[in-house]
Amino acid sequence: MENTLYFGDNLNVMREMQTHSYHLCYFDPPFNSGRNYNIFLAGSKAQRKAFDDIWRWDDAARENQASVLYYDGRHPELVETMDNLADCLTGFDKILKGGGGSKADESMRAYLAFMAPRLAEVWRLLKPHGSVYLHCDAHASHYLKVMLDAVFGAANFRNEIIWCYAGGGIPRKDFPRKHDVILRYARGKDVIFNTEYRPYGEHNVTGKRFTDRGGTRALHYREEGTPINDWWTDIKPLINLSKERLGYPTQKPLALLERIIKVSSNPGDIVFNAFCGCGTTVDAAHGLGRRWVGIELTVLALGPMERRLRERHGLRPNADYHIKGYPTTHQDAILLAKQNPNDFANWAVTRLGLAPTPNSNDGGFDGTGKITLWENRHLAEAAQPKLPVIAEVKSGRSLNPNQVRAFRTAMRDNGAAIGIFITLHEVTRGMRNVAEEEGFIEHNGKHYPRLQFWQITDTYFEEGLIPVNLPWQVDERPKAERHYGGEQTYLTT
Repeated sequence: MENTLYFGDNLNVMREMQTHSYHLCYFDPPFNSGRNYNIFLAGSKAQRKAFDDIWRWDDAARENQASVLYYDGRHPELVETMDNLADCLTGFDKILKGGGGSKADESMRAYLAFMAPRLAEVWRLLKPHGSVYLHCDAHASHYLKVMLDAVFGAANFRNEIIWCYAGGGIPRKDFPRKHDVILRYARGKDVIFNTEYRPYGEHNVTGKRFTDRGGTRALHYREEGTPINDWWTDIKPLINLSKERLGYPTQKPLALLERIIKVSSNPGDIVFNAFCGCGTTVDAAHGLGRRWVGIELTVLALGPMERRLRERHGLRPNADYHIKGYPTTHQDAILLAKQNPNDFANWAVTRLGLAPTPNSNDGGFDGTGKITLWENRHLAEAAQPKLPVIAEVKSGRSLNPNQVRAFRTAMRDNGAAIGIFITLHEVTRGMRNVAEEEGFIEHNGKHYPRLQFWQITDTYFEEGLIPVNLPWQVDERPKAERHYGGEQTYLTT
């Protein structure tokens, strides 16, 4: 399905996709850097873990390797490819002293076992004249190139692109690492390639002559410039002050993806990214008149994606593009909570317009923000009074008054004017009694419960209403306001 964002494990999603679906695949997976990466939450200095790039030889790694060594044949066209990859992984295990190597060796084994079945699926999903660009760095590029040779065939290796950049720290005992590697492979011999040009350098002067064995003759200059080579120094990395920066870790410049998409696809083609991050690939693809499909694991990425697609292209979710694997029913929400409680908590609090709290938070709440009261329509938002709000998410069936009491303590400790307790299952009478003990706040002659509940049901997914009662004042409110069950509020982080 074109113009679609999927949320979930990309291997599971790719396995269900149709063979020969995409003209171009851009892969920007974790690099096996040994680091955790946090996302900076919009409008806040808070961070929350987006993903970790730390790999361990655990049950998940063994399952990944087994999916290659003992391929189940669900796609018969992959049987030979999986055999080739099995030979690679077996050889790598010997190099990395499988079972008896260092911690770094074990990490690399786990990373390569993760990548192997995903590279095979990319080969299957590409159209016969399609290309894949695999973005990596020195941690694993040498292993990944061997694996790509095994999947695509060494004859279909087309380029090793070096993306150079400056900035950052300088190590004391090493040369500064200031480049990424982008490996380009073709699905077959007949591949889409649109040459891109850059201006000639200042040392090139029209009319310059040179001498060869045939005598002296003039150099020929193209009006469009000279073709770019495989050493890219003209695309700058994103810095913290960049207008493109969305706070998402490992975000790549739009210009980098625009170049790749222009060169290896045509207008109307479908571009695919299985590690979609904050959506740079789909942004670039849409701007260049391509269709697109992206997969991302963490639901925290949806906010930046929705924002850039709305602001740059006027696209509306579920109207101009599809979202899959993201809760659209009560049962979907229950499944997400079971599979990934942190993602479910992030999803739930962002539905309220709140920011998820940092992973390290142990204060008894999952989301935080402020209600802008908009008491004076003539004042800017910054001058309007605000009420602090926190939210706690409990997705399990075991609900009891003590959980609400603990949340009430968190409200008091953090000076929250209003607290919202979010559940997937029915709130008990005892829980409501504890909430009623907190009383009300008054605004503009109306009373609003200080501690409220949002029990997520199918009604939310059918009507989009959240039954919480929050204060507001003026009739002319900003277009970014949210609607909650008859009351209207504007929540900011």
